[in-house]
Formats: sequence, C-alpha cells, structure tokens
Amino acid sequence: MPTNSPITVKVSYRFVKGLHGFTSDDVYGLFVLDQDPERAFHAVCPSIKELLRLNLGMDVEVEPAVSLQEFLGASKQVPQTVLSSRSFVLRAAA
Repeated sequence: MPTNSPITVKVSYRFVKGLHGFTSDDVYGLFVLDQDPERAFHAVCPSIKELLRLNLGMDVEVEPAVSLQEFLGASKQVPQTVLSSRSFVLRAAA
C-alpha cells in the first residue's frame, strides 16, 4: 500500500554570471535559471512537480525544506561559484 511519507530530493544551487541556477541529480531535467533569486527559488517546486508528472506519472506536492530567507542565508556562506546542496520535500498528492 502506498504511503504518504515524505521523500527528500537534493537540489543544487549555483550562482554564475548573474544567474541563479538550480539542478538536481534526483529529478531528471530540472534546470531552473533566473536573474532574480526569489523567482528562481519559487520556480523549483512547480518545476519538480511537473517533471515528476511527465517523467514518472507521479502526482506529488513539493515544498522547500527551508524558507527562501534560510536558503539565501546559507548560500551566502559558500563561494558563489561552488555548488551548494539544498533539500526539497516531496509528498504524494491526495
């Protein structure tokens, strides 16, 4: 029987030449770029949701494991060209 236990996927962040980018080895095809970090961050969840629907036929809810403010605070602690890994949580949709 399926369970609604959350699953965590890792999403990598990189800031290069004025663009905030998100990719994931866990979600095939995830590639989000934007000049605005808030727009990029908020585009990750719907992108993961749509990719999992298209790639695997899964209907999930996706939410970041940390807030935008927490994410931006943590990302400032690493050099801008170094990848930093963040988590997003998936839950089966009702």
